[in-house]
Amino acid sequence: AAKLYREFLKKSEAILGKEHPQVLLCLNNLAGCLKRQGRLTKAAKLYREALKKSKEKLGKDHPDTLLCLHNLAYFLHGQQKLAEAEPLYREALQKRRLKLGNQHPDTMNSIYNLADLLKSMKKFEEAEELFREHLAARMAVHGEHHKKPWIPGRIWRDFSRSAEELPSALSSEGQQLLRN
Repeated sequence: AAKLYREFLKKSEAILGKEHPQVLLCLNNLAGCLKRQGRLTKAAKLYREALKKSKEKLGKDHPDTLLCLHNLAYFLHGQQKLAEAEPLYREALQKRRLKLGNQHPDTMNSIYNLADLLKSMKKFEEAEELFREHLAARMAVHGEHHKKPWIPGRIWRDFSRSAEELPSALSSEGQQLLRN
């Protein structure tokens, strides 16, 4: 797959130019492909390159730039570089809220991933608040039928994996959801 992405990237650059938005997204997608192949050093370089070029060409608040920013944060999160990922997730979330609104799928994705990161960092109160916000946004967009089992089950199961001390860090309502 990486070979196909490289070929497509090369042809796209030749036709559209190296700074074209579609070329920048292809660069970001190639980084994701390399990440899945375990080629992490090269993936990190391409994520950073895609972000830098997107900021320069499209601006720091463009949705495609925010996708690159979020993807770099997600990559770093997966590499357990939590302190490096946190400000990137926060920036992506803040700008997505302003640009796209709280119920846009990309914003909801940023909310969930930042909550998951904070959970990993044992910042349980803020993580719970964001998980609840994510749940409310999902339910507002998709309706009540999404409430069970997928959303609470998945969120609270993910949330409960963090640490043995987690239940005492949750609100009483959060503790009740974990028991159900």
